[in-house]
Amino acid sequence: MFRRTCAACHRLAGEGAAIGPALEGVGQRGPHRLLEDILDPNRNVDEAFRTTTATTTDGRTISGLRLRDEGADVVFADATGREVRVARDAIDETVVSPLSPMPSNMAAQIGEQHLPDLLHYLLMQPPALRQ
Repeated sequence: MFRRTCAACHRLAGEGAAIGPALEGVGQRGPHRLLEDILDPNRNVDEAFRTTTATTTDGRTISGLRLRDEGADVVFADATGREVRVARDAIDETVVSPLSPMPSNMAAQIGEQHLPDLLHYLLMQPPALRQ
């Protein structure tokens, strides 16, 4: 279930993309908060995971997670997790969405019959090991 629906954006145990928050230890949030995060992803959107849309001076539009500023470039992660580099001086405007990039219909995508299994799986995840 995780690999099919969540790993496209979330990392867990070294697997998946880093577009959304890592899910190690996510079960510590408890079942109510975790279910809320799945069913209503726009309720509590961490600013670090909001989609940024940049319009360039030549009219291109780049949309994704703003990862970092690196030298003269801004680095974004697109919807597939691929890094996209844009020269900072080529960006005309940026807009940060207040919404989560996570689809608001996750229960339908997962299938309501599978939601309890996914919730159980996520609740069982241990915290990440600190080094």
